[in-house]
Amino acid sequence: MADSEKVENVVLGGGEPGKYMAWELAREGRQTVVIERGLIGGSCPNIACLPSKNVIRRAKVADLVRHVGTMGSGPGPWRPRWRACAGANARWSTG
Repeated sequence: MADSEKVENVVLGGGEPGKYMAWELAREGRQTVVIERGLIGGSCPNIACLPSKNVIRRAKVADLVRHVGTMGSGPGPWRPRWRACAGANARWSTG
């Protein structure tokens, strides 16, 4: 086991509330440690809100491209490559 170290503040969880609490404590010059088992920022920026918005945006673009012929122009039949979209979303989410 590693050597022990005494700190002033321990924040359990690096989700949105824990992340901001740790930032504020550190900004005040208080020694702070964050204990997080997963991704800093919680689920919203990593697997929920932002990646979901990315998928929704791709679906809207796909729908626009699919119906471009009804607007007087277009390249012809088109279909989305959902596996490629999922891979791009995974790369975007993990940075």
